[in-house]
Amino acid sequence: MSLKDILGEYPGRFIILGRDTNADEHDVVVYGITGRSESSQARTIECDEINKVMFTKPTNPEVLAKGIQNLLIYSAIMETDEGIAVSNGYQTNWIYSFMKNYGNNITPTQALEASLKSDFFVYDTETKKFLNVTSYEPDEPNFTPRISGCIKKGSGAFHIVRKEDGEFNRYFWPVKLKKGEGRSISTYTGVNENPLPSFKGLPLEVKILGETPTEIAESVYKALAPEEGKKDFRVSVAVLMKSIKTGESCYNIINRHEKGE
Repeated sequence: MSLKDILGEYPGRFIILGRDTNADEHDVVVYGITGRSESSQARTIECDEINKVMFTKPTNPEVLAKGIQNLLIYSAIMETDEGIAVSNGYQTNWIYSFMKNYGNNITPTQALEASLKSDFFVYDTETKKFLNVTSYEPDEPNFTPRISGCIKKGSGAFHIVRKEDGEFNRYFWPVKLKKGEGRSISTYTGVNENPLPSFKGLPLEVKILGETPTEIAESVYKALAPEEGKKDFRVSVAVLMKSIKTGESCYNIINRHEKGE
């Protein structure tokens, strides 16, 4: 199955964890954003190279204000000396903290379980409510799942929390990474309907197409291209590669807003 078939017409946000095909092998993390609403589209992903953080940034604050800003603006990818944390929300900071504090003494699965198995609340100044940032998002009727990933020297793990039968359930999956292969999860199934169906099942197998962050980002961005006559939901694709041997990293970001499409 191709990446285009796996992601579908509208995957929402998605994460790919994998390993490249280079002789000097790298851990590969891909974070992608698609959006249907005007506020979801009014974003880019930017990189703070000094602190090694990739974060979402508004392109039009007035448009963005129409959505729930705490669900739209966040750190998506955060890198430590030992590995990489990635998610579709505030929880990236929480995962990063556990990875930073415990270093090599914690596995990717342990990092996700330690940081996400319990409720964690933050106060939202816009809605004047407390948001549980380790639960699904309060965007009725979709109740978007929170998806997270962690990767350290060739091994990784995924987490998803979604609404089920009025409650929320958390799922954790360890991932064994192989050369040229990866695994993917997304917030939705890829079917564009209302309400949006949440991703279910195990992380899906994908191929890592490309040997550089630019090549990988372009392959993923191309896979998200709409069929003729349909709306283009692409917002951003970010790729981070971290050498298993040296720990050095490189990245590439494609923002549709900057491409002028």
